[in-house]
Amino acid sequence: MKKMIFPAAMFIVLLLQGCATSMSTSQYTVDITTSQSQERAFRVYNRNGEYVHLGKTPMMVTLPAQSSEFFTPEIYTVKFDNGKERTITATLSPWYWGNVVNIVGFAVDGITGCMWTLPARVNIDLPESRDPNTDKLRL
Repeated sequence: MKKMIFPAAMFIVLLLQGCATSMSTSQYTVDITTSQSQERAFRVYNRNGEYVHLGKTPMMVTLPAQSSEFFTPEIYTVKFDNGKERTITATLSPWYWGNVVNIVGFAVDGITGCMWTLPARVNIDLPESRDPNTDKLRL
């Protein structure tokens, strides 16, 4: 009897877990860089305009991909000391579509924030339309 409880419990745990929650994370490290050799001071603000980070390029910043609301991607504004601004928008994680096999996973991933992903790198000197790291589906 005890031998059957463990596999049944594991099956239930797997059933209630979202695909993106299992395979990815809700926070990402974003490398904020510049093409020029000089450092640039910057500040990062979330979608509510709240200050979340201060630094100098090049720097890796860890940011949550989901806003404080469930199922809502975070949008960051990076303001540089030279007046330039850049928007970083969370996009849907490809792992999220793995929930087709497990419908409950859509809700789990939306609550945990793992349904969203952020770009690995942002270069302030490239326009957003030409930066291959941010050229993703926007939702």
